[in-house]
Amino acid sequence: MKQSRRQLVAAVTALGLSFLCMVVVYFRFTWIYAIADDVIMRDIASGAFTGTPDGHLIFIKFVLGWFISRCYLLLPFVDWYGFILVGVMFLGMAACLYRGFGTEKSMIWKAVYGALVLLLHGHVMLFHVAQFEWTLCAAFAGAQALFFYVTLRSRGENVAVYGLLLMTFCIRSDIFWMLMPGFGIFYIWKHVSLEKQGESRQGRRFSLHICCWGLPAAVFLSVGIVLFVEQLAYGGEEWKSFQRFQTARSEVYDYYGVPVYEKNPEFFMSQGITSQEVRSLRHYALYLVEDMDAEKMELLAGEAKRQNSQDMGVKGRLRQGILLAAEQFFTLDYAPMSLYGIFLALYLLLYGWKKDRQGLCYVLLLLCFQGFLWLALGVTGRLPERVAQSLHVADLVMMVGALCQMKAFPGKRLEKPLLVGGGVCFLILTSLCWKNTLHANWKKMENDGNYQLFKEYCKKQTDTLFFIETFRAEPVGGAQVTAQGDFSLNRCLTLGDWYSTSPLDQERFAALGISQVKEALLTGEQVYYVVRDVEGAGFFGDYIRETEDNLQVSLQDVVTLEGRSYYLYQVNSI
Repeated sequence: MKQSRRQLVAAVTALGLSFLCMVVVYFRFTWIYAIADDVIMRDIASGAFTGTPDGHLIFIKFVLGWFISRCYLLLPFVDWYGFILVGVMFLGMAACLYRGFGTEKSMIWKAVYGALVLLLHGHVMLFHVAQFEWTLCAAFAGAQALFFYVTLRSRGENVAVYGLLLMTFCIRSDIFWMLMPGFGIFYIWKHVSLEKQGESRQGRRFSLHICCWGLPAAVFLSVGIVLFVEQLAYGGEEWKSFQRFQTARSEVYDYYGVPVYEKNPEFFMSQGITSQEVRSLRHYALYLVEDMDAEKMELLAGEAKRQNSQDMGVKGRLRQGILLAAEQFFTLDYAPMSLYGIFLALYLLLYGWKKDRQGLCYVLLLLCFQGFLWLALGVTGRLPERVAQSLHVADLVMMVGALCQMKAFPGKRLEKPLLVGGGVCFLILTSLCWKNTLHANWKKMENDGNYQLFKEYCKKQTDTLFFIETFRAEPVGGAQVTAQGDFSLNRCLTLGDWYSTSPLDQERFAALGISQVKEALLTGEQVYYVVRDVEGAGFFGDYIRETEDNLQVSLQDVVTLEGRSYYLYQVNSI
């Protein structure tokens, strides 16, 4: 009874403290979407994309997307997408706090533990909360679940691991699968350790039932249900065609690059793709390419892969992949996580060699797996910043988990000096991180805030449509997470993006009264092409001059918002 009450108090304290931290960070920094992908998924969920809240977020699993979209129906002026994704990270932090608060240690020990956890999370996680990405939200949730699993003490604690893992899978399944080998290694390590310790029959039954079968069974059963719902949600022919398009588009734009027309003009002519359309592809202007569909994008992906392989060869790709992995691993931009992980790895290798050879084998296994993953992603060219950050989060938490599993803590003689020194170090680093994050958010708000003002301006022009070149549109998508948002139909559009050809895109155009984007741009009386900051129609002007003999692009108006100019161009007859 006493233990249950202690655990309840610990859980309430951990959740309350995490919620308080979330409130402080929100009101002090104001969370911001770091990339346009989150803005687009938020717009889909809230109804700003199609006019109706929708759970088909494409990258995030439909189960979670449906739940977020229902929240917008309940309270439409709250940015549920941002609050839920950031809230998952703070739930993970609450689990880490609970781990120490639920022990039978003294109040002083718990206070020191809580301070260290808060300072470490403040240093490592603060910037990624203030400017968050969906991938990093999944990475932090999954990593915190791994720590909690390694330090698992009772049957009820499985609920926290289960919830965090399921959220990780729903937010980004790639991160879930990336962490699974680590869970598998700790799964075996924990089981072997429990058997080696010669526990009682009841203890062995608990370890086999909970640590070895119950939790994994529950997680993978739920994952299966989520995948089944996913198949139902995206089961129509239109969605299947779009998923083919999406896979091929990712290969072109994320990995191999748009193929070069001059390297194989016969291929492009055979497919009816002009050199100007290839240029449009380079500008991500998919709507300006005739008959762009899954089949054409797959052909382009095949040609892009062929050109890429021909240019580099196997050895060249391997060399470039190793250099990319090394660059992403050692760059100082990831220092808050990478340096901690490297230091812990070196310490565990030394400790294992001297005192725990079995533990050393598991540490080496973890390092080998993570090293292989780094190299594999580097060779395939799939190491953008958010993936590298996620790998560093996983590296750090796996080493922390190994530290706890090996019980490789310093002796009592060094405990207090290390705690004091570590606390002072974390306090200084967290203070610097706080200052740098404030500056970074202020700078992003200054640069992107009036872009958001332009989107609000577009929404008010209910009879007008505005198109902006895709690669120039991401800052326009930059959004502050607020509790008083306007999620009405967005009238500021791009010339193409990852959602192009999807049923959602078709529904959006229907809601805006567009039957075909290119036709609307060429003939629409209230349709404008937008260029910010610099006067000149740029790529779009060149496109019209080279493809339309009787049309021209002319400047119609200039909108100025807080000192930033937006030039509105329109296509007219010569």
